[in-house]
Amino acid sequence: MGAVGAAACCVAPHDDNSLIVRKTILFVAVGVFAWMGAACDQCVATTHCGATSPAIVINGQIVRTNDGRGVDGIQIDVIRTAGVATATDSFSVTTSGGGFWKINSPTSAAGTATFTFRVHTPNLPHPYVVAGRDISTVDRGGDAVVLERWVDQPYLPYYIDIFLRPTGGSVGTVHTEFRRRGSNWEIGSSPSDSVVGGATDVSGRLQLYMVPGDTGAVDGDLIADLPSPFGPSVVGRLELQPTYMYRAKGGVLRGGAGPSLDYAIQVYDRATARPLAGATFEATRISGIETTVSSGTGVTDKDGYARFPFRPLGSGNLVFDVTYHSPKGTTETHRDTMPTFDSDAGRLLTNQSIGPYFNYYGLLESGFNSPLVGVPVRIRRTGGIDISPADTTILTTSDGAIPINAIPAAAGTVVLELTFNLPGKLPRFMVSNLVIETMEQDFPSGKTVWVWDVNAGLSAPPGSQVTPLP
Repeated sequence: MGAVGAAACCVAPHDDNSLIVRKTILFVAVGVFAWMGAACDQCVATTHCGATSPAIVINGQIVRTNDGRGVDGIQIDVIRTAGVATATDSFSVTTSGGGFWKINSPTSAAGTATFTFRVHTPNLPHPYVVAGRDISTVDRGGDAVVLERWVDQPYLPYYIDIFLRPTGGSVGTVHTEFRRRGSNWEIGSSPSDSVVGGATDVSGRLQLYMVPGDTGAVDGDLIADLPSPFGPSVVGRLELQPTYMYRAKGGVLRGGAGPSLDYAIQVYDRATARPLAGATFEATRISGIETTVSSGTGVTDKDGYARFPFRPLGSGNLVFDVTYHSPKGTTETHRDTMPTFDSDAGRLLTNQSIGPYFNYYGLLESGFNSPLVGVPVRIRRTGGIDISPADTTILTTSDGAIPINAIPAAAGTVVLELTFNLPGKLPRFMVSNLVIETMEQDFPSGKTVWVWDVNAGLSAPPGSQVTPLP
């Protein structure tokens, strides 16, 4: 453009060709202007129409919870917590013109910034917080990130599907009450005032809609009034989070009502003290409350848990027997009692150990109550059932004890040979043909096989032999 203008100014006014030159220059200038105008209008070539520096531009609106009408005068604090830098890290705006608000701030670069919003509404003692919102920059005039509509008072839109724990089917139409535990509520100042009632529909679904009086979760118990023989039952302790979005889709929860016997027993191998997988069992009701079935079978899972088929037809205690079949060929029956409880989560009733094991010990002394400590004793299998380890050496304990607790491969008896390597002038000796039998019940303190008192002469249990060693 500068070159065209300069050429026009330098043309001689009395030149014979001046008119032609002026017409030519005018034609070229008009063509250039026309081309530039067309290029800008159509955003072609390298021109970026409406371009600006990158900025964070946010448009939002606060509306009434009940009807969606805009609410003016609501203060919103906007705090940048991460991402690209803005002109300032915090902003404060107030809704106007129908509840609308806007943030417009240049950024150091294009990208995304993370913001926390604090909404100060006169309906709540404390501002509610919308945290962790990622907002991308824009670089065209008129562009903005438009947020969903937020409400002036958060609310709880929930649906709860209630099933009957004993059967797994719907509870049908029953009366329910939600009773608060915490301080956040819309009605009274005490928990006795804070009850919301309602009836489930024929499919057992309850619509639970509440507008709490402050921010934070509403914590409470949902109680269903079940027909006889069950009666009132706690569906569960619920912690409900209010939503700040207008007409949010209601959350759907599922909970059980009625008594439960969803127990497990963890079964251990006595010999190894490890959970026992693959043990078959039968469970039989003996007395107490009626159940949907009177017996059932099962197998302990990979973690040793045994679970049972009983479903209660009332509240109270169930007395039952469990007969376990150890993989090592033994069978044991244990009797226990299950009390019903109100919860969808299962519970551990108890731990039980089954199977054959050894928990024997001998004592080595030099006079009464004078244990010989740290003496090496070799224990070797010479007959009977297989054990592991079959040949080992241990040291007597601080009590002079000689633990005999090898792991048996099956129930039965094992024949052992014990070699005592006493130090110094104390006698060395061997005990052979020592026969012990597997135990098939718990003996926490163990059993004594013999007390060897070297001051009282060498001896051994009946049926075994003691031999002095050089």
